[in-house]
Amino acid sequence: MGSTVTISKAKNFSFKKLSFLYLVFILFIFFSSPGMYVTQYTSVANTQSALNDRLLEDLKAFNSLDPKHLDLKNTTLDLVGKLDGLNGEYKKFAEETSVSGDRLRENNFAEKRIRKGAIGPKVADIINQYLAKYKTVGVKDLSNDLLEPMDFVGTKFNTVDFFFKEAPNGVMSTSFEHLRTVLLYQTLIALKGKDVELPKFEILTVEESDFIQRFKRNLILGEKLDVLVRPKKKGALPTVKINGGMVDCKPTNGSDYRVVYQPAKAGNYSMEIMVGEDRVLTSFRVEAPAFRFIQEVSNLRAEVGEKFTITLDTNFVPKGDRVKFVSNAADIERSGMVLFITPQKEGKFEVLMQDNGSNIDKANFFASMPRAPKVSLMDISGNPVNMQAANKLESDNTFWQVIDFDMAVVTPDGKSQRLHSATRFLRNELREAESKAPKGSTLIFDNIRLAGQNGGATTKGSPIILVK
Repeated sequence: MGSTVTISKAKNFSFKKLSFLYLVFILFIFFSSPGMYVTQYTSVANTQSALNDRLLEDLKAFNSLDPKHLDLKNTTLDLVGKLDGLNGEYKKFAEETSVSGDRLRENNFAEKRIRKGAIGPKVADIINQYLAKYKTVGVKDLSNDLLEPMDFVGTKFNTVDFFFKEAPNGVMSTSFEHLRTVLLYQTLIALKGKDVELPKFEILTVEESDFIQRFKRNLILGEKLDVLVRPKKKGALPTVKINGGMVDCKPTNGSDYRVVYQPAKAGNYSMEIMVGEDRVLTSFRVEAPAFRFIQEVSNLRAEVGEKFTITLDTNFVPKGDRVKFVSNAADIERSGMVLFITPQKEGKFEVLMQDNGSNIDKANFFASMPRAPKVSLMDISGNPVNMQAANKLESDNTFWQVIDFDMAVVTPDGKSQRLHSATRFLRNELREAESKAPKGSTLIFDNIRLAGQNGGATTKGSPIILVK
């Protein structure tokens, strides 16, 4: 039978009270903290901004002989610009304080800068100015939309509290964009006397359109997007947006237009091209540069002092001189998309890929000592010659230089003589021994020691055997 522990009623009550307080604390945190849904509002604000751009263009194009209509139009444009300026203040705040991630859920901007700061009265003043001007033309009561908005149970609030009380940072831009939408939309209805009809566009893919030249949709950071637009109607001006921002579209010869865009960072990009009533939505991707090479056409066998080739993959390595390849254990030459690498020492070594002096990727290779490099008798100019015209011993691979060697003379009767040269040159003693050797004697040059150009590697060359 298991043992039990008896506690007093006071301790039991304290335990229950503590558990209840923990539960209350957890529920308070749950209900008082906005969830991760707040992060979605940054994308919603972009959509609202695109809608407001359309409404703004429609309002700017409106014209009338009625001074009241023009006064409402101009006042709306002015107030919408002020709201845009307040949104700009939030964006500046977000940039300076690094608002992202969990900080999107904080409400310090709404509480400190708007409700308890200088921005709240500015918002209220914009609303009051607009309502005063709207009443001169519009017939609709906008109090429920702007002056005293109501919640779902009918409770009324002032505008600033309704839109900004304890509002998370992440919804600031969409709140300002919403107010801009209300002002623009209601003004257009009042001026036109009917509901707003936004321009309708036929949405096409790149493959379906016949006015866009095919373009490279997978770029490497550093490459430029290059798109040629050829409108079907002469004089039609294309409008191009990338990630929602306007991009210059410059005329070329005839009626063509060219878009040249330099992506600032790797990632996915959206692109919208409009020509008249035709609208194309497409995308392209920018990859970060990476050290990738084509295995099938690369020679990866590395020997100290011997060049091997790496053929770079154009899908990951940009053309031109933007990126550099360096190594502290190999010489590297680049010709187009081919690297010529000459290892300087035995063992594992790295080749670094650099962009503007910063390392962005690397690859590891291993260099072994070569089989005995071929050595020849050469004249003073470095040309292979016979014994009589020879001045020195040199490696056929110029990476290696002869340090010293032995020469043995073996006569036909089997007698031998071995001499040593502490340099690569044929000393007088060696020449004299060769000249005195009878016909049919064998000359053997062996123990030929070689050093690399940087002095960090040594090896032995292949022997030379001559018969006199």
